[in-house]
Amino acid sequence: MHLFFDPSIPAPLRRFYVLCLGSCAGNLAGVLANAAIHGLSLPTLFCFCCMLAVFALSAFGCVTRRCQPACYALLFVLVFVEFPALYYIYGAPTTPYLILGIVGLAIFIPHQQAALLATLAFAWDLFVMSMAHLFPAQLEPVTADAAFSSGKFVQGFPEYGPERMGAPITAYNRISSERSTVHSNIYFPDYVVVVDETLLSAVDVTAGLKKEGAIVINSSKSPAELRPLLKGYEGRVCTIDAGKISEEELGKNFPNTPMLAAIVRVSGVIGEEEFIKDMEGSFKHKFASKPQVIEGNMRALKRSLEEVQVG
Repeated sequence: MHLFFDPSIPAPLRRFYVLCLGSCAGNLAGVLANAAIHGLSLPTLFCFCCMLAVFALSAFGCVTRRCQPACYALLFVLVFVEFPALYYIYGAPTTPYLILGIVGLAIFIPHQQAALLATLAFAWDLFVMSMAHLFPAQLEPVTADAAFSSGKFVQGFPEYGPERMGAPITAYNRISSERSTVHSNIYFPDYVVVVDETLLSAVDVTAGLKKEGAIVINSSKSPAELRPLLKGYEGRVCTIDAGKISEEELGKNFPNTPMLAAIVRVSGVIGEEEFIKDMEGSFKHKFASKPQVIEGNMRALKRSLEEVQVG
C-alpha cells in the first residue's frame, strides 16, 4: 500500500498503480464469475482476453514507469472495448461499468484531454446501447442450449445481487421463435425456476409471474405443501427433488440438470425427445473424457422428466 502514498513516487505513477490494481482485480473477478455461470463460452473467452490485455499493459507501465502511454492504452481497452461489449452482451445490469469508464477518464487523464475523451466515450456508449436494443446478442446459456439448437432465438443474462457469499442470483432466459428486439430484465415471466427452496421465504419469487405460466421449485415437498408460501399465486406450482436425483445419479448435489429437464417438461418449450437428443450431444462435447458423467446426467434428465410434480 505504501506505493499509493509514498511522496517520493510521482503522483501520475501512483494514480497509475491505483488504476492497475482496480482494473486487474476487477477483470480477474469478472472472468471467474463468467466462467462459473457460463462456462467456457464466448463472453468468458472475451473477458479472459481483456484480462490478459489489462495485465500486460499494467505490467508494461509498472516495469518501464512509462505510465502515460500505458494508462491511455489501458483505459482504451476498458472504456472503448470491454465495458461497451459487456453492455451489448448482458444489457442494462452492466450500465454502471459504462459510467465507471467515463469517471475513470476524468480521474486518470489530464483535464484538457479528459473532456474530449469522455465525450467520445459517451457517444460510443450511446451507439452500443442503441445497437444492443436493435440487434441484441443471442446467447446460448446452459439453461437454453436445447432451445437454441432447435432453431429458436435465445437471450440469457444474469442479474447479480449484493457481492457477498450466498447472495441470491437471478438469471433470465428469453426464448422466442422470432428475433427479440427487447433487451432488458424480464418483469412478467411466463415461467420461474427456483433452485433453492429457502428463497421462498426471502424473495417474492412469483412477482409478475403470469397465471397462465408456472413456477418450478427444487424441493422434496409436494406442490400443495408449497403453494401457501407463494403469496396467493393462482397458476401451476411444480416441484422436483433435483437434489435427490442428482445425488443418486451423479453422486453430488448438482440440481441444474434435473431442474432443466423439469422446466422443459412443464413449459413444453421444446419436444422432450428432441431435448434429450440435443442434451446428449452437448454432454458428449463437454465431457468427452468422462463417459460416466454423461451417463449420469442423461439418467438425471430422464428421471426428472418423469418425476416432476404438477399441482
